[in-house]
Amino acid sequence: MKEIYILSDNPKIVNGLKKIIKTYMYDKMISIDITVFKDIKILLKTDISDAILFIDDNSERSAVKVAQVLREHDHFEEIVIISDEFDSVYEGYKVGAYRVLRPPVANKDVYEAIDSFRKKKLSSRVVLIKNGNERITLPMAEIIYVASINRETSIITKNGTIPTSIPLFQIAAQLSEEFFFSCHRSFVINMANIKSVSKTLDLLFMVNGDEIPISRRRKTEFVTAREAFLDSHTFTMA
Repeated sequence: MKEIYILSDNPKIVNGLKKIIKTYMYDKMISIDITVFKDIKILLKTDISDAILFIDDNSERSAVKVAQVLREHDHFEEIVIISDEFDSVYEGYKVGAYRVLRPPVANKDVYEAIDSFRKKKLSSRVVLIKNGNERITLPMAEIIYVASINRETSIITKNGTIPTSIPLFQIAAQLSEEFFFSCHRSFVINMANIKSVSKTLDLLFMVNGDEIPISRRRKTEFVTAREAFLDSHTFTMA
């Protein structure tokens, strides 16, 4: 996740959301670009289908009405409606709102919306794998780790092992840096699928029971990356 959009002409709402999102970035140790639109006409010309958008009520029309206009113009981004109108929750679901929040917006509500969106985006991300003459589209969330032993690459998933002729570094380039870490020159692991770590920080115990080594030169980086991952992912992987 790299961008969050806000549609509002209310400085109080905009500044409040910016403050919460920047605190979120600091707490989660990630970088997110925040783009603010004051005019729906400009937003309608912008493709933000793979993003999350916060919109609030304004003097001309309610946030629900704005969301309805966006949907009518084939905007399919996840919309978080900020409204104190009595029927906003019910009406929000009719326009496919991702969340409906009451002002003043609480930190925990924005955090939950962003966390949930990030989890959803990971579950929909895929990596394209070549297996002989076959092409496999594999959800990243299914990958436990990728290994390259004796120049043979294998992708270990929750449903078994997939051999591939694609080099480890090419697969790693497709994987999300937010979830995957190269703990050894022969292994790239999914942080979400680590069961435990040895006290000596030289072995990872994965959810399928496999043990993966951590190279000595990567220990410090792993500890930092692991702590950042645990801090930033308060949700549980499915």
